[in-house]
Amino acid sequence: MCSIHRVELSGSDAVMKWSVARRPAGLSVNSEHNLIVVTHAERTNLQIFTTLGTLLKDIELRDAIVYPLHALQLPTGQFLVSHADSLHRVCLVGVHGAVIRSYGGQAGSKLTQLNEPRGLAVDRE
Repeated sequence: MCSIHRVELSGSDAVMKWSVARRPAGLSVNSEHNLIVVTHAERTNLQIFTTLGTLLKDIELRDAIVYPLHALQLPTGQFLVSHADSLHRVCLVGVHGAVIRSYGGQAGSKLTQLNEPRGLAVDRE
């Protein structure tokens, strides 16, 4: 079973867990303090949960995003998703899962190439 575990840090050490789609990767938190999980199994999904495990959105990622590694939600509601399969890219993904723009391509270490991009972070720019 693929699940997320939440541990209460206020002294009670209570543990809560909930199921997510198969093969979860790359957790992040959006500005509303919801949890973002990318998964890759039969379908490649981006799921958004409350901190209590309620599924808010389940977005199917499209356009050759097969093996996502990490996702962040931008203030616009769009997402940055890094992935590595036949292409190693960071993609700007719309709210319905379609790629709007991407950077990268074939894996490598040259200036315009990426190799399994992980751990995304963004600033105001």
